[in-house]
Amino acid sequence: MNIGQTGETFIRIGPQGDDRGDEWDDGCFDGVREILIWHGDKINAIQFVDDRDGTSVLSDKHGGNGTNFDHIQLNYPSEYLTEINGFWGDSYYLPSVIESLKFSSNRRSFGPFGRSEPSKRPASMYDSRESAVNHFHFKVMDNKLCGFFGRSDANYLYAIGIHFRALQKTALKFPRPASAPPNSSTVVTNVSTGNPNAVPRPCATSPSSSTTGTFASAVP
Repeated sequence: MNIGQTGETFIRIGPQGDDRGDEWDDGCFDGVREILIWHGDKINAIQFVDDRDGTSVLSDKHGGNGTNFDHIQLNYPSEYLTEINGFWGDSYYLPSVIESLKFSSNRRSFGPFGRSEPSKRPASMYDSRESAVNHFHFKVMDNKLCGFFGRSDANYLYAIGIHFRALQKTALKFPRPASAPPNSSTVVTNVSTGNPNAVPRPCATSPSSSTTGTFASAVP
């Protein structure tokens, strides 16, 4: 968690995914205006148009080209991102890339992009049983998602995490959906403080800020 000069609280959660590829971090902005996403049966790349003091800022492209391209345009600032969910998996034969992403705003949903259902994959060359699929869900309640970070290479997106700006200082809640898949991680946040056993991670911006408090992390 990071406390800025204005008293705003910035929190970084994640990333979810594999540790392959190169690390990237777009930092915290005023908000997200647009999302550009390249995909086929996996997420090949993602790119963002953020808002900084009323000016559109285009991030780097994280990944490579895919067979499909989608462009999400939010009616910013009245429309803003509130949820991201998806899944990734691993096997002996297939890389551990993000296979699916779905975005939701305070008004509508976009996607899923990539696969709508997990692909079937053997756990190893000696084991024909299907390997585990890792579902994740970032939900920012009563707060504002302001940036992304993750890992990628020239072909795929391997991991993704979020920065968000806490608009309210209330109690952190971690409701566990009854219908959640067995190998899932759910992050539901509406606060600036959280799990005392988690590790604080400072946001990429607010250079004059100090790191205090506790950090909200994925629920196992």
